[in-house]
Amino acid sequence: ASSAEVRANDLIRYFIRIELVKSPI
Repeated sequence: ASSAEVRANDLIRYFIRIELVKSPI
């Protein structure tokens, strides 16, 4: 995996984490 792919993966995980924190599930 290239550094760009790794960075994109980290961004996706970061936003997913934010969405999980927003939702009270």
